[in-house]
Amino acid sequence: MAELFAAMEDFFTDYAAALNANDEDVVMSFLAIPHGVRIGPETTFIETPEELRAHMDVRMMRHEAAGTDMVHITVEEVSGLPGDAAAVRLHWELIDEEGSEAACFDTRETLAAMDGVWAIVASDLTDEIAVLARHGQELPPGLTH
Repeated sequence: MAELFAAMEDFFTDYAAALNANDEDVVMSFLAIPHGVRIGPETTFIETPEELRAHMDVRMMRHEAAGTDMVHITVEEVSGLPGDAAAVRLHWELIDEEGSEAACFDTRETLAAMDGVWAIVASDLTDEIAVLARHGQELPPGLTH
């Protein structure tokens, strides 16, 4: 289990670096298609690269609107799943230009290793959406579509 935890820490350190560099192509390489997105009781399945890119564009715009200059992601919990998969609970800190915390929330991600390469296959964004709503970031229509 320690090896899996370390692999997830490495994965999400690299993911945060790609987000902080605003490198859309690299960010997209961390995400699998199809991709499930859960917000509260509803789950949407994203089936094309264009839909996934649009989802991530809106998600990052909401982070920026909350005052985010960079993100810091901490792996809090990892559970191994059958078939080279893992469930991961993350703690996100959205950091503003002065280095202060603009917002923080938890997400739950499901990852699968395909040919030895990890990718996020599903994301539970319920807490993220609730926290950003408190910062005035209402869920726009089509966030997950």
